[in-house]
Amino acid sequence: MQNAVGEKILEMCESFLNDWPNILTKGAIQTGEPSFYKKRTAEDSRLDPNLSLAEQFNLLRVVDNDRYPAFFDWNGRRYILKIAAAK
Repeated sequence: MQNAVGEKILEMCESFLNDWPNILTKGAIQTGEPSFYKKRTAEDSRLDPNLSLAEQFNLLRVVDNDRYPAFFDWNGRRYILKIAAAK
C-alpha cells in the first residue's frame, strides 16, 4: 500500500513539474468566506472538573496526547488525562 502511495506522489510531482509554469493558471478562485483557525496551545486542552466527561468528550477526543494532553487543576495540583480508543 505504501509503495502505491509513494508512486502516486511521484507521479503527481512529475505532472506538476512537466506543466510548470502553465499549471499556475489552472487554479480555482475560492468561493465563500475563508475560515481561519488559531493554532492550538496547551491551554486549549484544559478540562473543567465541574463538568461531566460526556460534556467534555469532544475536547478529550481531539487533544494531542503527546504535545497537549488534556489536563485539569484540582486543589493546587495539575492532573493529566490521556484518552485512546480501544482496538
